[in-house]
Amino acid sequence: MSILKKSIICFTLILSLTNVWSQNKLYVYQDTIKKPLISTIEVLGLNVGVNRFNLLTKTDKELSEVTLASWKSNLTYGLEWDWDNFGVNFIGHPYQGAHYYNSARTNGFGFFESAPFTFMGSLTWEMFGETHPPSGNDLINTTMGGMFLGEIMYR
Repeated sequence: MSILKKSIICFTLILSLTNVWSQNKLYVYQDTIKKPLISTIEVLGLNVGVNRFNLLTKTDKELSEVTLASWKSNLTYGLEWDWDNFGVNFIGHPYQGAHYYNSARTNGFGFFESAPFTFMGSLTWEMFGETHPPSGNDLINTTMGGMFLGEIMYR
């Protein structure tokens, strides 16, 4: 029997065993196990990382120098409507939201189950990641745009 025939037979046996294991539930797909703690840590870590990057590179130092006083101010001030340009509001915010979304999606959560993580990431950034007052339109753009762009990136 030639090497090619032996390889085909071996490959066929392996595929059939894999099929049997998956039907008997002995094999569990990795992304069906929900890991909320890891997703939360990833979302919050992403916010800390972006804030520290902005501060260290001085790209937006005034915005990134958060303190306990700025946190208190953001929590008491309430939401405003910001007038960022189109690229920031409709490209940047959904892109950041997609990362929040995919931190949950890749840890076993479905489409709608990942939405709270996207909102949490956006809300914590608006409240604790910036010095200027939180923006309602940023929450909407990051959450909704992040879900749709994130699902595209996930697939």
